[in-house]
Amino acid sequence: MTTGPGLTKADIRTLLWDVTRLGGELASTDDDHLDDADLALDSLTLTWVIVRLEQYSGRTTSADSLSLESLHTVNALYAFATGRSQEGQPQ
Repeated sequence: MTTGPGLTKADIRTLLWDVTRLGGELASTDDDHLDDADLALDSLTLTWVIVRLEQYSGRTTSADSLSLESLHTVNALYAFATGRSQEGQPQ
């Protein structure tokens, strides 16, 4: 997995597979057609995903700024991990 600013959506898909062992189609494709699909993560799983993303990206965040609703897709997790908006602009 790439670290820091080189983190890719494929890395996030792989991380999701590592954490959940669900959604193998996310980890097995570089096609981005699933990046906006709702991941339906519960709060414990999302917490673990965030911890792993923070480890890889080197970014930390306040728990107050996070919610299940805001981090429910690969695109949203990518934006969180890279500090970019979902449209690709720096936040």
